[in-house]
Amino acid sequence: MAASPRMSPGSELEYSGLKTRARTAPPVRTRFRRKDLDPFAFAGLWEFWHMGGKEIVSAAIIVGAPNPLVEPVHDRMPVILAPEGYHRWLDPEASAEELKALLKPARKAGLNSSR
Repeated sequence: MAASPRMSPGSELEYSGLKTRARTAPPVRTRFRRKDLDPFAFAGLWEFWHMGGKEIVSAAIIVGAPNPLVEPVHDRMPVILAPEGYHRWLDPEASAEELKALLKPARKAGLNSSR
């Protein structure tokens, strides 16, 4: 069975430490959330399979390039689906090309950050 697209809800991203900070420096937490405080959906995959007589459920959140707001803090971020893409992401008839088109950095304008 191929992995199936799924969404994982979230209300904020949190990173501890800056990508440019020395590993010996104390971590700095940076939080990112939607400006309107609505939850967002991470693009994810899940798969149900059998191995050694056991049923196994695997899940993953897809990461990609950071948007301009996250980039100073980290070199990647989870893919946050735009609400207009939810239906397409969950559509079992969607092509691989249609799904790949949804895997882009979240719009900076809709997010804010705090430390």
